[in-house]
This record gives sequence, C-alpha cells and structure tokens, in this order.
Amino acid sequence: MSLQAWRDEFANKNVVIWGYGREGQATYRFIRRLLPEQNLTIVESKAGPSLEKAKADTIHTSCLCEADVDLNSFDLILKSPGIVIPDCIDVSKITGEAELFIKHYRDHIVGITGTKGKSTTTSLVAALLKREVSSMLSW
Repeated sequence: MSLQAWRDEFANKNVVIWGYGREGQATYRFIRRLLPEQNLTIVESKAGPSLEKAKADTIHTSCLCEADVDLNSFDLILKSPGIVIPDCIDVSKITGEAELFIKHYRDHIVGITGTKGKSTTTSLVAALLKREVSSMLSW
C-alpha cells in the first residue's frame, strides 16, 4: 500500500474527525502528516477539555461541538470508538481507523477474535508464519 493511496483516501474531501480521544488524535496526526495543508474538522460531543486540546494542538482545523455541526455535510466521517451513532447520520460516510486499515491491508492481515484463546492462537499463527514464510517476514 503506497502513501499515495492513503493520501487519495482523504485528499480533496471534507473530512471530520468525530471524537478527539486517543484514536481521534492519532487519526488527526496521520492525516496531517499525509496532507499538511488539508482543512479538517474535529467534532466533540460538548465543549470541554478535549475540545480545548483539539483547538490548541491543531492547524488548518475547525474544532466544533456536535450540536453546532451537521455531520451529514461531510464527505467522510472518521468516528472514534464508543460514539453512539444517531439515526439521522448517513452511516455510509462513517469509517474508523480499524476499518481503513483493513481496507488498505486486507490481503496482509490475519484477524483473531473471540472470548478465550486469542493469545495462544496468535502465538501459534505467528510461529507457523515465521516457519513457513520467514523469508517474507521481518522478525
């Protein structure tokens, strides 16, 4: 996956980062590295320390309260985990870090989910991959 493909994901789009916690901050830094001059919007549920941090940390960025913006007016909504999506939002515009990662690297990842045994399964898969395709992996 080239950096250009990632730039194309965000370039010339009206992008909003919905939530400025850890994931929102990481998303902002990632887009800013790719497109330093891109105008962005950060939306928080209410005024407070998180919104003030966004205002202090960012450039070329509008930092707004959720009540003051129509999220449907954006081309791409990068939603942080834990935010409940109201029925009035066009969910086809919503994505997040994990979804974008899978979109761009789907042929290069193994997903392991479940309640029990993830660590064991991960260790076994890693050992098998290391043994079978060690020339392709940098351990």
